[in-house]
Amino acid sequence: ENFVIPEIAPLFHNGQKVLTINQIAVLFKCNGTNIRMAFSRHRKDFIENEDYFFLNYEQLTEFKATNRRITSVNNLGYAPVSPLASSLYLWTKSGVYKISKFIDTDNAKLIYSALPPPKEISTPENNLEKATLLVKIAELTDDQNFKESLLKRAAELL
Repeated sequence: ENFVIPEIAPLFHNGQKVLTINQIAVLFKCNGTNIRMAFSRHRKDFIENEDYFFLNYEQLTEFKATNRRITSVNNLGYAPVSPLASSLYLWTKSGVYKISKFIDTDNAKLIYSALPPPKEISTPENNLEKATLLVKIAELTDDQNFKESLLKRAAELL
């Protein structure tokens, strides 16, 4: 089966790219409940304000005001945030990396193996490993833009 990553536009919070649980579920091809359960079981492995941000009702109201379309169904058939949500978790790149380790789907496993671990020290050896993996994923994907970005990232590592 070919590996396809849907085009998911990140949101921004505190100057960082973030994803909602609904966006991660689309990315991993699973249900948002899977992600919530994995987070609940492994919460000690995550650091607030580094791996994720928690927005309470007031913060979420402000976030919705600056990101008006996040409660609308998009072209992928989901709303990044439920219009009924009273709080929200926003996941950083390191949080997406960590949560992917606990989700049992092919997309989550490939993303876990393709993303660099948070705060990883680059060495020629692990850069070659990552570049090789990115090329393998690029060979499996049907999305031309994603394929090109993977190959570009692989070239940058070498």
